[in-house]
Amino acid sequence: MSLTIPVPVLLAAVALSAAVLVCAWIMRARRRSAAAASQAQEAEAEMSFAAEAPMTALALRIELLGDQLQAQDQRRQAEAVALRDDLNALRSDVEWLTSERMIEQAIAMCREGLPNHEIGDTLGLSSDTVRTIRLLRTH
Repeated sequence: MSLTIPVPVLLAAVALSAAVLVCAWIMRARRRSAAAASQAQEAEAEMSFAAEAPMTALALRIELLGDQLQAQDQRRQAEAVALRDDLNALRSDVEWLTSERMIEQAIAMCREGLPNHEIGDTLGLSSDTVRTIRLLRTH
């Protein structure tokens, strides 16, 4: 007894085997494609992170420099105000010393007997100021 397989069944079995092999090959290709896509996404994420990390560090550095510049500008403004106050105090002291020296000179000129207009012209004082100094000198 010999076993004979009808040709259509044999062809169907071969076709079915071929279809199974093709499906297996397609599924394997899809898995490889998905794995490659996953690796590509991971690589892209790593590159994105690597690109963002320097940008984040740069942004932080820029913010730090901005804060330092603002603090430096505030210190400069405070120093300018302090310098202005010192100059005003110095100007006031100089004016006081100058006026005191001028009064002493006017008193000395009054003692010498110079007329009021000459004292005023020499020292740049008004005639009322010279008159007041002459009155104070006598007291």
